[in-house]
Amino acid sequence: MLLFVGGLISYLDCAPYSMTASVITSALGFVPAQFGIVYSSFFVRYAVFCFISKRSTPAN
Repeated sequence: MLLFVGGLISYLDCAPYSMTASVITSALGFVPAQFGIVYSSFFVRYAVFCFISKRSTPAN
């Protein structure tokens, strides 16, 4: 359950970044490629949490 909550928080954490990408890139001076690298780090974290949560659940 704790890993599910961690994965959910990870997903909810990255959702606002896609909606505010233009504001974030202009405020921090990123070009779109740099913002893509930052945003992909959230995807990697989300994928790792999904893999760990599936591996830790008991098989029925």
